[in-house]
Amino acid sequence: MEMIESRNRSTHAYHKQIAIEIAGLIVNVYVPAFQKFETEFLELEKNSRR
Repeated sequence: MEMIESRNRSTHAYHKQIAIEIAGLIVNVYVPAFQKFETEFLELEKNSRR
């Protein structure tokens, strides 16, 4: 949900501080979350082929 809220905040964000906060969330929270998802998904896919 936090990702959606960030997206909604950034859609019309013209304040530099909001952009900096959202960029930090993307780099430090969202990208690692997607990387973890990818790793787990690929492991599940690999195990389902056995």
